[in-house]
Amino acid sequence: PPPPPPPPPPWRGSRARLAAGEDRPRPDGQEVVEARLVSRDELTAAADDGSILLPGPTSIARLLIEDWYGGPIVS
Repeated sequence: PPPPPPPPPPWRGSRARLAAGEDRPRPDGQEVVEARLVSRDELTAAADDGSILLPGPTSIARLLIEDWYGGPIVS
């Protein structure tokens, strides 16, 4: 029989900060099409009202967001 397919590549996540002198993020328009800064309270409210859709609970993006948030986000 043929060998099994190789495993998928590992997923990577990253954190970012605003550059000195910048007051808002600037998405590249390809990989990231929208970005904005929110407080923890704003994130909770936006997740509750559906204006921000959070990534799935098993995604790296969710892990990074909840690490910044300080714990699980229940919405």
